[in-house]
Amino acid sequence: MKNHILIYLFLITGISYAQGQIDTIAQEGSGIDYSKRKKILFYGVGATYVAGSTSLYLAWYKQNPQSSFHFFDDSKEWLMMDKLGHVYSGYNQSYIMHKGLKWAGYDDDKALLYSSLLGIGFQTTIEVMDGFSSKWGFSNTDFIANIVGVSGFAIQEKLWHEQRLTFKMSYWPVNHPTDVINSETGVFSVPLDQRAEALFGSGIEGFLKDYNGQTIWLSVNVASFLKDSKWPKWLSLAVGYSGENMYGGFSNRWEVNDENIIVDPILYPRHRQFVLALDYNLSAFKSRSPFVNTLLELLDLLKFPAPAIEYNRVDGLKFRLLFLN
Repeated sequence: MKNHILIYLFLITGISYAQGQIDTIAQEGSGIDYSKRKKILFYGVGATYVAGSTSLYLAWYKQNPQSSFHFFDDSKEWLMMDKLGHVYSGYNQSYIMHKGLKWAGYDDDKALLYSSLLGIGFQTTIEVMDGFSSKWGFSNTDFIANIVGVSGFAIQEKLWHEQRLTFKMSYWPVNHPTDVINSETGVFSVPLDQRAEALFGSGIEGFLKDYNGQTIWLSVNVASFLKDSKWPKWLSLAVGYSGENMYGGFSNRWEVNDENIIVDPILYPRHRQFVLALDYNLSAFKSRSPFVNTLLELLDLLKFPAPAIEYNRVDGLKFRLLFLN
């Protein structure tokens, strides 16, 4: 449940890239100093990597016992939402790093190679720290998901020199039920919303950790496939995946002092959601300001509410005027 903290990592990288554009925009008329841009990028990425890794270690790993390096099978955890989160993070880290490398003057081949290696490097650092944590472990499925995300970017860039299929994320806060869940013997009890807050936190923590409120999307830029059509460049179609009623990694049961607490699967069925929705391609809007263009590209990492059709095994097929989660 740690992968989305990397949103901070690539947002900071993207903002550093935007600031670099602003710092050097005065040079545009008289020629660009790419050597200066390379230095800005090198130190910016290095500082981001060190600060991000250190913050992650202090926030997640230092508080938990360490162990020898080991593996952990979490392939069935969180209805695979965390795996798609890794795909999303790997893809977008590579995407943003590629933007920065091109801005710094690297040719297509080097920018693609370096951005792919950096995307894998950022993600693998997390997996290695997992491997030395007694609470978690190195996850092969996480590592594969990272490779899928980075490869999804690299293959498109190599084939088309553009991203026609992009990974996005949406989030809407969940009002978790206040119903009290009792242990099997009735000795212990906990309100479900308190269980959710203990697991996911609130506010920005919820955005990063609460899979019940997140949806991962594959957005298809239709106009890029239909070059001669009148399909608007700003309008895309997106396929989304998410889950509901998740109050534990593998199942909705946990222990308190050796007492089992089990969430009623009839009242709160743990299930998957599949969504088809309209999407907005914000990168299609261009202004004269490099900062505004970069800001739009960063906002395009997120999926905003739009009309959608959702299917899940509990409610069946239904239309949403604005899909939130």
